[in-house]
Amino acid sequence: MPCVLGEGRQLPRCLCRGKLQPLLGGGNTRWKTLKAETVNHYEAGLSHAIGKRFRADVTWFNNDGKNRMILVSVPAPPRYENIGDCRTEGVEASVTWTPLDELSVFAGATHLYARSPVNLPYAPDWSVSAGLNYRFLRDFKLSVDGLYVDKQLTANNRTADYGGSSIAAVSEYFLMNAKLTPMPGPGTTKDENNQ
Repeated sequence: MPCVLGEGRQLPRCLCRGKLQPLLGGGNTRWKTLKAETVNHYEAGLSHAIGKRFRADVTWFNNDGKNRMILVSVPAPPRYENIGDCRTEGVEASVTWTPLDELSVFAGATHLYARSPVNLPYAPDWSVSAGLNYRFLRDFKLSVDGLYVDKQLTANNRTADYGGSSIAAVSEYFLMNAKLTPMPGPGTTKDENNQ
């Protein structure tokens, strides 16, 4: 049973100096009052394989954030603000099946069953993905995948302050991708294949 503990930090000085300085109005020094955004991440999971052809994973996770930063552009000049603490907790599961050496199929889902504050943006209840990779005619690989993301809230950085009218609902959506890639065959180098 793998377990992971980690901490992430986003420092105000890194965000607001250098390349972002023109965006933030040159002499804008409001970043000096910001606190570092931190996220403590915890997860524990189980993984099980049946031979070389099937694998399943289930993971519980928890993210505790402090001093979350968002970009607010009204009133001018644009600036970052700390909006407080946030927390997400959920579970994710995935399966991969390789029925043939040339074909693999996968599916996964993530469910957030706890979030704080309740109007936390970009935290859908559900997201589900599935797809396949298929190598054919020796030199081609077809990759197809789909992603469903449940309705969620989003933050509008063009309104003053965080919360209230700056939080809006976004409908669920489905996204489909497909990619056909030429692949060098066995015994062929990339240079020989590109001639």
